[in-house]
Amino acid sequence: MKTAKELMKDAAARDDWKHLTLWSWAHDYENKATEWNNIFPPVADDRRLFINTYKQVYEAIDSLPDNPQSWICVAISHELYNERGMMNGILARFN
Repeated sequence: MKTAKELMKDAAARDDWKHLTLWSWAHDYENKATEWNNIFPPVADDRRLFINTYKQVYEAIDSLPDNPQSWICVAISHELYNERGMMNGILARFN
């Protein structure tokens, strides 16, 4: 997985839906997911859900073509909206 800084360069250079969405996702959640994933002993509460959701969504977006059909972009954007609500709730609880 690329970092938010690496994705920012890709998004600026490529200017496509996939790279812009990946950068936005990583920019908002990468730091906390990495921080919480490095806690020892491993977290077993909602922070684990946050980490796993971050990774799964990242991999799902990364598996798409650069510019998927518009209806796919709309469907994924709708689901990302829902996931962001859950992720932001967890962030608020643990910050």
